[in-house]
Amino acid sequence: MLYLAKKRKNSKISLLGHKLVGNIEEFIKAEQHGGREFQYITFSFKDYKLLSKSYQNILCTFYPTHILKVLSSEIIISSHGIIFHRLIKKYFKIKTFYTGHAIKSNNHIEILAEQEIFDEVWLFSDFEKRIYIEECNYSIKNLISTGYPRIDSLSELVKNKSLIKDRLGIDSDVLLYAPTDDRNNSVYKNHHLSPHNIELYKILENIGEELKLKTLIKYHINTHVDIKILKFIENSNNLLFFDKSKSLPDITPLSISDLLITDWSSVFVDYLISNNPILFLDTPMAYNISGVSKVFNNKHISRINSFEGLIKEIRILHEANFKIQQPLRQLKNDIYEGKFDNDNLGRCLKRLERNL
Repeated sequence: MLYLAKKRKNSKISLLGHKLVGNIEEFIKAEQHGGREFQYITFSFKDYKLLSKSYQNILCTFYPTHILKVLSSEIIISSHGIIFHRLIKKYFKIKTFYTGHAIKSNNHIEILAEQEIFDEVWLFSDFEKRIYIEECNYSIKNLISTGYPRIDSLSELVKNKSLIKDRLGIDSDVLLYAPTDDRNNSVYKNHHLSPHNIELYKILENIGEELKLKTLIKYHINTHVDIKILKFIENSNNLLFFDKSKSLPDITPLSISDLLITDWSSVFVDYLISNNPILFLDTPMAYNISGVSKVFNNKHISRINSFEGLIKEIRILHEANFKIQQPLRQLKNDIYEGKFDNDNLGRCLKRLERNL
């Protein structure tokens, strides 16, 4: 089978990632490019069965023939690392492209070793490129600023905000609470502003009652909170989870909310496209083995360190009809550079054309 994979190339472009979300999902939705179909392979049999109901060309590592299909492709696009990456490139002559799952919010050079193997690393913008070069001393000449394809879809969802809210049965202003991955960091988890403190949810429930608004909860995929918190959310009037059964994209909560509350999640960079305000909680960093890049370490971001401060800021922004803060408007201009807020998928596909 390995011999066949090496000798017989198919007309597929393989997609890899922890989940079929974000930039990777944008390619599978495109279905094909240049006469080559996109195919996605998952390590989860459960995800394979679920995704196969919505998309064509879904593969699973449980099947050797599916692995063969990936190894027979000419190109692999991945949102994370690739197992046996160097061997795959050496023996199967597959070109590999990295389409990030998040803008580089740390400046730790050692974790960039995987990116050095890719033929191209597709970046959010030149802003991110400068982080690689200036903060991480990255010297490999494979950095290409294309923009993130998921921003294209997010922009379209924002335009249809009212229709989506109607579809979800939401008839009020919406706050989105999206904290970072806790990485099982006890210092972070025990902080009073972390997603593991039920008092935070009581604050959000009460302010929702006061201002007649709802709070959507969007945890990181690896975050698991106590059952008491889940029951509190289930029994609340103003807190809710995103209804995934409506067959809407994973990024939908970003498009229908009027205010984002986060801490160290780089999802805020995507959210800037909505031109709505953001509040940053002053929690400890859950991922503390590396420093933060200028995504967070800049003059535009200020942080809230108390429940009282959070309540005050929500009231102020509600009174101002959730207008984006001027410092964050400038930060958006710095990151998006007036260019990378649209046609990002198109730029990525053009990079493929150069390599097919």
